[in-house]
Amino acid sequence: MALVLGVVLLATGLARRRAGALLVVASLSLSALFINRCARYQNTYPAIELGTSAEEITARLGKPWANTDCSTTYAGDERTEYDPAPPGCVHEFWYYSFFFPEAWSYAFDDGGRLIHKYEWVSP
Repeated sequence: MALVLGVVLLATGLARRRAGALLVVASLSLSALFINRCARYQNTYPAIELGTSAEEITARLGKPWANTDCSTTYAGDERTEYDPAPPGCVHEFWYYSFFFPEAWSYAFDDGGRLIHKYEWVSP
């Protein structure tokens, strides 16, 4: 929406062109930031092995969008008998894509070591 408004303002008078240019640049920069973050999540996921520390994952991926107690699943929904927490899970990191319906979860034991990881992708 901001991108479209920025393009419209670019086609108007000089005073509005500056505002339009600012909106276009801000929209494209923010989009690039989120797309880059998603690409980092996707590209790093296969390289993270079980046993990796929570600190190392945070160093590689940044602060998680959510840090839960393993009682919730994708988008904060409560786990059910059909989607139980991984055995031994004490806390779980969630990284979400901003533009696409996908997420990456990393479950840790009481020693802070990765015991389970999962990539959630909507069809």
